[in-house]
Amino acid sequence: AVVSTQSTGVTLKRQKSKQAELLKARIRAKQMKGNKLDKVQQEADEILGAMERDKTQLQFTQSKELQRQKTIIRDRIRLMKERAATSTPSSSDQKPPIPPAGNTEMGLSSHLTEEERQLPKKEQMQLVAARMQNKFKDANSGATLAALADDEN
Repeated sequence: AVVSTQSTGVTLKRQKSKQAELLKARIRAKQMKGNKLDKVQQEADEILGAMERDKTQLQFTQSKELQRQKTIIRDRIRLMKERAATSTPSSSDQKPPIPPAGNTEMGLSSHLTEEERQLPKKEQMQLVAARMQNKFKDANSGATLAALADDEN
């Protein structure tokens, strides 16, 4: 009976050591699994951190660009207001009003002096036509002379 007790004790020790080894293996596996989860969690945190930094940088860049564009627009508006305030239209820039269609009397009278307005309508029309023809000839001769001068150069 002593032998069987010893063999039973040895068998119990073996079983305990096997169970201890199995338990240690399970603990190691859980730790390894936990380490893998920790690594995944750590990598995810790093990626999220990088994305957050990129987002912050993008927002900063966008706000800077928006401020730059606002400044440009403010400057343009200020310049336009300054030009409008300082520039007065000269008399050469102002054109005579265009008479409404069909109203030849206003059109003729704008091209005639007081004395010429007293003439008959037919003569008034001839005077205005002659003046317009002279202006046309002068304008064309100026353009022709400029073209000739360009050709000579």
